[in-house]
Amino acid sequence: MDCGAEYILMCEKAKEIQDIWHNATLRMLPSILYDKEIDRVVICIWTPKTLANRLGITGNSIRVSIESTRDMSHFTPEADIPYDTLVWLPRQDQLQEMVEYPDLGSILRDVREFWMLNSSYHPIDFTSMEQLWLAFVMKEKFDKVWNGEGWEGGKK
Repeated sequence: MDCGAEYILMCEKAKEIQDIWHNATLRMLPSILYDKEIDRVVICIWTPKTLANRLGITGNSIRVSIESTRDMSHFTPEADIPYDTLVWLPRQDQLQEMVEYPDLGSILRDVREFWMLNSSYHPIDFTSMEQLWLAFVMKEKFDKVWNGEGWEGGKK
């Protein structure tokens, strides 16, 4: 799972993708997030009532740091974090679910074609499958391309 600075930036700038998460938070759990307020990559997980009671929290999800180089005991109850400090980092499977294709062969063909065309016209080297799939989803659904700093274009 890509949790690097480039993927975080790509996700943060993809407002359409962030809106999907904000509108369906519980259905998208578990989710990987970058929390700008505490500068950590965290996993947001659904919290069963028994665990919530044990932790003394009232929300139905918690965020737990997944960064192995930092204090692993950090967790934040859902109610304590404003959504505007969070950037959803969709997993590859979540990105794949955003595009509908009749069969696996069709989508693989189109992703390969997208990658080859992108390499020719936009010299941005994607360094992970998540980056490639995010760029593919943004192009397919919103007609936007990544320029290295933001998404440009868009459906008219």
